[in-house]
Amino acid sequence: MHGKGPSPLVIDTDPGIDDAVALALAIRASSIGVAAVVTLFGNTSLDAATRNARVVAALAGDDDARVRPGSDRPLVGTPDADPTRHGPEGIGYAPVPPAPPVTANPTALLDVLADQPPGVLLVTLGPLTNLAHALRTDEGLVRSRVHLHLAMAGTVRARGSPARAADFNLWADPDAADAVLAANPGTRLVPLDLTRQARVTPAEVRRCSASRDPLVRWLGEALRFSLERASDGVRQGVAVSDAAVVAAALVPAVLAFEARRLKIGGRNTDQRGRLIEDPAGHTVEIATHIDVPRVRHILGRVLPIETKSGGR
Repeated sequence: MHGKGPSPLVIDTDPGIDDAVALALAIRASSIGVAAVVTLFGNTSLDAATRNARVVAALAGDDDARVRPGSDRPLVGTPDADPTRHGPEGIGYAPVPPAPPVTANPTALLDVLADQPPGVLLVTLGPLTNLAHALRTDEGLVRSRVHLHLAMAGTVRARGSPARAADFNLWADPDAADAVLAANPGTRLVPLDLTRQARVTPAEVRRCSASRDPLVRWLGEALRFSLERASDGVRQGVAVSDAAVVAAALVPAVLAFEARRLKIGGRNTDQRGRLIEDPAGHTVEIATHIDVPRVRHILGRVLPIETKSGGR
């Protein structure tokens, strides 16, 4: 996974179906190299998330030994995964072996960053717990290594789900999110309002499941689970939010950002984890526009996406 370029890519993730698509895209399409993958609780348990990331890496032809387990719980309280979101194994219908137990290491991301040169592009696709632990332990080291932090995190106008005001990542650990926004190690937020626009159509999911490429076929079985559970799936397809963020890491021009003052809704409120504009909040850059056709073109580097010519 370790690339030769000056800006290695480190991915912090909780696979998760769209996380798996994102990781596959990063491994197969990145010109800067995926230096390491750090896992954590979120869409599923730490054990299952780590197993899922290693399966994706192996199918993509990469070194699954560079996948390191991180946090197994939020900064405060216990994890609250919803097995109906991504299936009992966290990866839909995609076949996986039993998940061996792993040892949680809340400072795994810090360990990874310590091994990297300055200029790391850090992409977080799950709760921000690992990054919060790293900042608490050695903020100076994080700042010396991370050039840019892209986070799939937050909602602005849309609800995270019928049951939650916030997106899952910030809802799962609002204390970690607040700590990261306060420190702001080059953080740019990519909210669910935008990433939901990046979808894989039902026909494209079917082509994935029929692919001769083992990785693409496996991803198709994961996506089929999401498609069947999406209320609008038959018509619009399934959102691949995390993959849209990786697409932006590969081609930054697909997003436009603005600086906003934001705070995180408190853990014990009905706004838990929600991004709230507040003059006294933390100044953070947040994406306000996404070039969906271009994102879909980038997704075509790993999935059989129908794109118009000229969408590079």
